[in-house]
Amino acid sequence: MAFDPLSGELQRMLGRDFTVQRELGGGGMSRVFVATDNALGREIVIKILPAELAGVVSLERFRREIALAARLQHPHIVPLLAAGEINGLPYFTMPFVEGESLRAKLSSQGELPVDVGMRILREVASALAAAHEKGIVHRDIKPDNILLSGGSAMVTDFGVAKAVDDASVARNSREALTDIGITVGTPAYMSPEQAAASPTVDARADIYAFGVMAYEMLAGRTPFAGRSPQATLAAHVVEIPEALEKLRPNLSPAVAALIMRCLEKRPADRPQKASQIVVALDRAAEFDTASHGKYSAAHNANRKTAFGISQRVIAGSVGAAVIVGALLVAWRMKTPSSNSSGVESERSVAVMPLTNRDSASEYLSLGISDEVRSQLTSKVPGLRVLSGSSSNTFRGQQFTAQDVGQRLHVALALLGEMHRTGPSLHVGIELVNVSDGIARWSHQFIMTDSTVSSLPDSIIRGVAEAMQTSITAKAGGFGTANPEALQLYLRARYLVDKRGGESITRGATLAERAIALDPKFARAYAELGIARGLLPSYTGANSDSGTAMALRAEDKAIALDSTLAEAWAARGFWMQDTYEWAETERHLRRALALDPKFGMGHKWLCQVLTVVGKTDEALKECDAATQLDPLLAISWATTGAMLFQSGQGALADQALTRAIEMDPTSSYAHETRAFLLIQRGQMQAAVNQISADNDSSPLDVGSRGYVYAAAGRRSLAMSLIKSLEALALHDPAAVPAIGLIYLGFGDVDRAIDCFIRGAKSRVLLVTIGSLASPQMDALRSNARFPELLRVMNLDEQPVAHMGVNRAAKKTLLH
Repeated sequence: MAFDPLSGELQRMLGRDFTVQRELGGGGMSRVFVATDNALGREIVIKILPAELAGVVSLERFRREIALAARLQHPHIVPLLAAGEINGLPYFTMPFVEGESLRAKLSSQGELPVDVGMRILREVASALAAAHEKGIVHRDIKPDNILLSGGSAMVTDFGVAKAVDDASVARNSREALTDIGITVGTPAYMSPEQAAASPTVDARADIYAFGVMAYEMLAGRTPFAGRSPQATLAAHVVEIPEALEKLRPNLSPAVAALIMRCLEKRPADRPQKASQIVVALDRAAEFDTASHGKYSAAHNANRKTAFGISQRVIAGSVGAAVIVGALLVAWRMKTPSSNSSGVESERSVAVMPLTNRDSASEYLSLGISDEVRSQLTSKVPGLRVLSGSSSNTFRGQQFTAQDVGQRLHVALALLGEMHRTGPSLHVGIELVNVSDGIARWSHQFIMTDSTVSSLPDSIIRGVAEAMQTSITAKAGGFGTANPEALQLYLRARYLVDKRGGESITRGATLAERAIALDPKFARAYAELGIARGLLPSYTGANSDSGTAMALRAEDKAIALDSTLAEAWAARGFWMQDTYEWAETERHLRRALALDPKFGMGHKWLCQVLTVVGKTDEALKECDAATQLDPLLAISWATTGAMLFQSGQGALADQALTRAIEMDPTSSYAHETRAFLLIQRGQMQAAVNQISADNDSSPLDVGSRGYVYAAAGRRSLAMSLIKSLEALALHDPAAVPAIGLIYLGFGDVDRAIDCFIRGAKSRVLLVTIGSLASPQMDALRSNARFPELLRVMNLDEQPVAHMGVNRAAKKTLLH
């Protein structure tokens, strides 16, 4: 073989220890030679970088960087052996590898079978993880630099691109590379930060290039194929690639999502470590093989055998860090600075209601979900657990983990399914990353009704282990060792939550039966108290009697378990009926101290603080409620009412609109927005806003009548007064509702008379916005207003001057 002058110089430099055999093609702008190590009888590859680098690269620094990269020892990395220079040109050596390059495989075959692609990607990701752990970045990941040999993928030229780049920096010559029209990398695989010539490029650039390569392997083309190098670089910076799952429909959605996440423009939005990709791919493969669960990723139906090397092709010719002409893009990556929400977002979870094939056992699946949520909140440190009300808005819907992440803004979703087979309960649980749909942990439980109380504890431990954290307190069951009492309690809770007079009555009965079986069952007492307190509102039962029984039940629950947040909260809520405002606030704050993530507790405290004139504090509690329950319409409706009362109409409108979008049937939201429209003089719009629901509560009817009266619809308003007067004969809640309609007419004397009569009957005004509402401003100059305040045991000063002091304030609403 005839050698050119460079090969002859190379042989002279190598001396007798090596024999230059031949030059290989396909090396890009580098020259690639194969030589024989005469002492060991093996072949090596020598790559000589282009002459353009001779003037801008420090050869000494280049050698040092190659020496660092040479320390890498990994089964999927082709090691570097040595570095030097020939006639001022940098070179490095590595073992000769038999096989073919991934580029050759893609060129001959096109897109790869999914199982083949997954294996290659897993091996490349493991090589990246090992290198990144040592602080070594490749900077030129692409199919040309992946060798397929002996059934395995091997990454070559590790650290070479970085060596070139860093060696230029050593001579203050980074700009010199671009001055002569070259930069390190390959346009089709360069990350946005590399394309934009960012001075800070780290391991996440490799993750982007890995994503491009994965996309090509599974779609048959790179994301921006067919464009000029300049146009490709610009596309990396500003264009979103076509969704991979559209190009390869049979690909697991979890894997497709993972690859698309690698292609995020911002480095902070990609997987932060290659080791995370390895874990994600392993779990995707395991989950695919298991093929279980409603939420499993789509499986690859026709798996093929593992790939083999079909032909002996010399792959040492793969180009090193190819030096390409680059477009200097003026735009620079806007990488977000670190912030406190980053860590929190990675440790945030929504516990979704268990899907239950057996509707008769729905009470059980909801009870388990609630208990898991409660224990995660209190026993797993540093974990943000979304309140149950928002999670439960998904009940009865088809949804994915990604749906949960988008709507609830959490990083993890705890999903599950339950079905009964004879006496056995089969429960499948998965802790899933919402970003890629891959399960961090999953387990199949087989329980019976007598052992189901231990299930939440088992789930908590599994989640804690998956998140590599410890449980701060001893996990427990539901608070009873009696399985029949537990079943009765869970049924009672389910029925009371459904509301309605019949359901609440049945719930109270079941709670009493649970207590009879286990007299020390604190939660059963708490549920009984909630039911008894609600009954007057739904059945017309005596309010004073209902409140007294509710308070006794909550007192018993607290005596049995003083850490039971729901008992303290319920006791505080029912104490509103006795007008003991300080005690009401104290009990609610005690509940929130025990469980700061109790969304309804924040909402109730918000209402109480509004009644007593603490508007600013009320807004803070409303804000907390909406953050904990972002999909709960009543939280946004309450926030809207509080903002309306504080004079912040525009923000109130936004909150009320959001509440109505979440629950178009929310009468509270519609009525409060109608009040806001009345204040703005938009009478017809206010009338259109309210609903003529014949099943409305007395105070809903009163609110509707107020709007009719204020809008000049006298006959409609008077007809509602007549219906309420008939109702008032047996339901005292109708009396303040009548007063509200008179207030709409401007008849303040009749209105305040009705309000005082209602207050004496313990029918509160908080459900119609309380005395803080702007529509109540007309009362403040009435001579009997102080009497109303005395009946309700309210301090005259903060309440009486709400209307005078109502002004625009900066709100904490998010």
